[in-house]
Amino acid sequence: MDRITQLQDKIEQLSLMMVSSLDTIHKRAEMKQVDPNYPVTKKNEISIGSESIEDVIKASAVKIRNQIKDIDTLIKALPKIEKTKNQKNELDDLEKDANVSKTNLEKEMVETRNYMEEVSGIFRSLTENHI
Repeated sequence: MDRITQLQDKIEQLSLMMVSSLDTIHKRAEMKQVDPNYPVTKKNEISIGSESIEDVIKASAVKIRNQIKDIDTLIKALPKIEKTKNQKNELDDLEKDANVSKTNLEKEMVETRNYMEEVSGIFRSLTENHI
């Protein structure tokens, strides 16, 4: 698996962790009144204690932080732009060299065919004269 694919996978995992954490916090936290005009009329049936929800939040934060560190490590491992430009320049030079070699080879092949025809003509004339 290449680095870009690993990076995509880590980012996808991070987004799933964040959504999962928000969902858990939303479902498990106790309801608090934030506006005096809107009183809390019903208790969250599946809430866990405020101390327990703090532990859940901390655990989720640690998982997310570790995932972000992994993503940073993968990003740092990506090739630098300058290196990529140098590699492109090297590839361009190699391509030019390959094209020059191809042209030279084509010329040599034409010369070789001419020599073969010349030699074949000499053999033909020798065989015709001796028969």
